Amino acid sequence: MSAPDFVYVALAVAAGSLIKSVTGLGLPLIAVPVLAIPLGVETAVVVMALPSVLSNAWLVTDSWSARGDSRHVGVMLVLGALAVPLGALVLEELNETSLALVLASLVTLYVVVLLVHPDFRLSERVTKPTAPLVAVVSGALHGATGISGPLIGTYFHAFRLPRDAYLFSTTTLFALFSLVQAISIAVLGLYTWSTLVASALALVPVVVVFPIGIRLSRRMASRTFETVVLVVLVAAVAVLVVRAI
Repeated sequence: MSAPDFVYVALAVAAGSLIKSVTGLGLPLIAVPVLAIPLGVETAVVVMALPSVLSNAWLVTDSWSARGDSRHVGVMLVLGALAVPLGALVLEELNETSLALVLASLVTLYVVVLLVHPDFRLSERVTKPTAPLVAVVSGALHGATGISGPLIGTYFHAFRLPRDAYLFSTTTLFALFSLVQAISIAVLGLYTWSTLVASALALVPVVVVFPIGIRLSRRMASRTFETVVLVVLVAAVAVLVVRAI
């Protein structure tokens, strides 16, 4: 990796970190496609592993006080963790284009429902039986493709939780998935000296940008925060569809 590549990494991660720190979503989905242009997809994924762990752990810590307002996170952590290593076996033959279109359809359907019924929310009577299924599917998705964000983000958005409870719920799962991914990369020996340096460099914009984004997020009204998250979800699946096609 050349010096311009390192600068490119820092700028891409800074942009993704701003969105991530505000909404809890978007760092890998934004940074990996951008970094893949000069570095290649595999290198981009390896470089982003450590920043993903740090960013999710940061938001879990920042929203820890709201854990009592979250729902089903414990059972989803256990089932999601079990599903992550099985993802490649279960979904290795899944067509990426089909997967992207399914996720895009789910998010689009949810947006339409919200437009028709702005106060729509999933009650606990619905979420209690569906949470285990969502955990298994999202864990398997992450294990096979690394794109569990749109599913988890949309599901918890439908809970209509307070900001901190939403961030705690989503980023706790993301933290587990990203940690498993980072460990897997290390075990497989995919880190090189240059990718380790780039990954360490990518931690810098996370540390610099996150306090700014968190302050912006805290100043948002609840409905504004929900709208921003929804926009990021729509953008995320749009990126997935473009990449797949």
